[in-house]
Amino acid sequence: MQADAMIWGIDRSLDVTKGRSSKALVNAAGDMLQAEIKKKYPGGLTSGNIAVVNAGNLNCKEIYFISLEKWNDQVTQQNVLWNIIWECLSIADKSKFVSIITPAIGSGFLGYPAALVAKSMFECINEFSLKHPDTTLKIITIAVYTGDKETYNIYTARARSIACPGSEAIKTHVQGSVSVKIYAGSLADWRADVLVCSCSPDLDLSKGGLANCLLQKAGSQLQDECNLKYPHGIQKGQVAVANGYNLHCKKVYFGSLSPWSGDGSNCKQELAIFVCECLKLAHIYKMQSVAFPALGTGSLKYPPQVTASVIHACVEDFCKQNPSSNLLTYIVVNRSYSDGVAVKQMFEVTGSALSDIIQLVNDTLKKQPSPDCNNIKVKEVQRLENLQLFDKYASFRHAQFPAVSKTGKLIPLEDIQASTKGQPLTLKYTKRGCVLDQDIYPEVNEHYLFHGTSADAVNGILKQGLDNRLASNGRFGNGIYCAETPAKSNQYTDQAGERKMFLVRAYLGEIYIHNGITYQFKRAPCKTCQKDRCSCGKPLYDSIVAEGALPYREFILHDRYQVYPEYLITYTCS
Repeated sequence: MQADAMIWGIDRSLDVTKGRSSKALVNAAGDMLQAEIKKKYPGGLTSGNIAVVNAGNLNCKEIYFISLEKWNDQVTQQNVLWNIIWECLSIADKSKFVSIITPAIGSGFLGYPAALVAKSMFECINEFSLKHPDTTLKIITIAVYTGDKETYNIYTARARSIACPGSEAIKTHVQGSVSVKIYAGSLADWRADVLVCSCSPDLDLSKGGLANCLLQKAGSQLQDECNLKYPHGIQKGQVAVANGYNLHCKKVYFGSLSPWSGDGSNCKQELAIFVCECLKLAHIYKMQSVAFPALGTGSLKYPPQVTASVIHACVEDFCKQNPSSNLLTYIVVNRSYSDGVAVKQMFEVTGSALSDIIQLVNDTLKKQPSPDCNNIKVKEVQRLENLQLFDKYASFRHAQFPAVSKTGKLIPLEDIQASTKGQPLTLKYTKRGCVLDQDIYPEVNEHYLFHGTSADAVNGILKQGLDNRLASNGRFGNGIYCAETPAKSNQYTDQAGERKMFLVRAYLGEIYIHNGITYQFKRAPCKTCQKDRCSCGKPLYDSIVAEGALPYREFILHDRYQVYPEYLITYTCS
């Protein structure tokens, strides 16, 4: 397998003549490999460090030799593993490499638990990509010996879970280069420079549910430090700063909040002061990421919507005061809270993301205008962050990946023999590298499409998503109808004043092409008999694209979890 760089585990001596795999490596690379190693690293390699050498005759440019101690269940070893992976990615990025291949580090006689290593590798890769959005690294291959079924299954399961509930975020660009990401997960397991937590005024961490979780994970040193530095506790608005110890962070910021009462105005003010102070401290001490829980939504009874809006407002204000900051902010929602999934919000889209969406609207409309809509003026674009809805969409989408992985990518719309109108216009006119080109899976025919609706229906869609069961029968039967041009979606909006249209994320999967003028489909047809009312029990297509002699194509989906209403566009039309 070819890659720009290869990671290779080796003995500290860097003697590539030891071990069958290393001997095979030097035989393939040539004698110059050992000669360069001896010249550059005459003293060998210390644990946790990396030796970078030319790859010789191998199908890569460089080899990154690493050395690890045998596993003995130490937290320090987990940190060493993380640091090695991070440093390898950093070296490859600095070299402007596009691809890197790595083994299942630490497996075999070193005895590292495969589940722990897989978790660390995928989390490290994910965080690296978040902190280095302009990295040249695009392909990271993890090579696992298929004969080791247990390890292979662990890695494939971890890979498939990457975008399933609890691991994929709904990303919001705020202002400047700062972003907010909402995740479902455990703050105690989160990896960020700073973790934020509320606590009792006396800083007794055993009293609070989340504070106690952090204490159990960090170790008793966390409480000892708090007692030493803050013997009299803390006042409202004060931030107590402690080291992370066994947590995956550099610092923990603690603050005390009052229980929710009355109209909540005082509580919201307390929360805002605490959040702003945390962001300020993180910026002063050059932290790159900070993770907030859904502050106050547990025993303090803060409404989740209040927490979400206050944190967002504080981040927005922070951005205005620090426009050059690239602080990455997480909101980590504990899935054990019954109301945790209610932490959702509409966020205004600004900057380049707004420009990209407006350009897509204009370009697709220009390609396919209509007599009653040949000029659209976008007034506002908002992004929906509904964790519950997105979880269901992501689960549906990624449940399809195991089948796709056996056959390769699905046939794109433009390559389907029965189709004559090419790729979706929304794909054709999406600028490469823009916000709409990120975190999208074209290999399963996932695309952005337009969906027009009345203003009265907007709130229901934001809360519950698009539901084919509530849709009226269209030209091609019941279903969720989408379009590749706003000219078509505009037909379903209010025809006066400001109008509403969604830019939805849609999973098209295996597409059935219908070239007739009309037909009342009950569902997507069977892939074997091509009928929608069959009883053969064979798999069905995932979506229908109606082409024929119609002026606009119709994209029809029959499962409400195939669509996520990601952007709400408010506009006027002339």
